[in-house]
Amino acid sequence: MMLVTVDGLVISRREFGDTSCFIDIFTKEYGVIEAVAKGVKKINSPLNQATALFNLATFCLHKKDLRYTVNSAKCKLSFHEVSADLKRLALAAYFAELVKFTATPEQDSGNTLRLMLMAMYDLCRDKYTIEQIKAKFETGFASELGFDEEVNTVSTEAHLLHHLEKESFKTLDYYKSL
Repeated sequence: MMLVTVDGLVISRREFGDTSCFIDIFTKEYGVIEAVAKGVKKINSPLNQATALFNLATFCLHKKDLRYTVNSAKCKLSFHEVSADLKRLALAAYFAELVKFTATPEQDSGNTLRLMLMAMYDLCRDKYTIEQIKAKFETGFASELGFDEEVNTVSTEAHLLHHLEKESFKTLDYYKSL
């Protein structure tokens, strides 16, 4: 058994039994980790805050084979404001699903984690519209997935609108308003 300490963002949480749950933690060092948080649903659990959805925390995990168990956790930053608006919460869940299903296990995911954290920060503030946040995330995410050439060729507004009309980058709706 090995102890691992990582900073990570809780991107999903599934109930397990009466007092426990599975959480997916998006980390820089290991990509997405699925961990069991035992006793987390008890009222006096010290893990309650840190294991809440869309919280950034420092986790101390027991690793046995390919299984992780949360030993302790301390919340560093909470993005609970995102749950106040259903559209922003849905967009955060969409980002989390994209990350969860494309992250390579046991691989460095620092740039994608940074992109996700910036998107979460933007979702909690009213500085940008939902469409702008979505476009910014999707453009950066596409670049992280290796679509740099396609993303970089869209450097001017006219060129971008041309791509939009050809049905490329349809999700970048906010660029139409520039």
